Amino acid sequence: MILATMLTVLVIYRVIIITCPKVRPRILHAKHRSIPIEVCRALCRKVEMALISKHSLLC
Repeated sequence: MILATMLTVLVIYRVIIITCPKVRPRILHAKHRSIPIEVCRALCRKVEMALISKHSLLC
């Protein structure tokens, strides 16, 4: 029962990260307080652009 609950929370967490791009920099900043939030936003933006460009090359 405990494992099922933990798995459910993990799946919900990952769905939120995938579907809500504005949440990604905040989570990254919350995990690593030494990195400024502006750097987290720029990093997430660059990773998102790389994923989009890679996806467009595959299609």
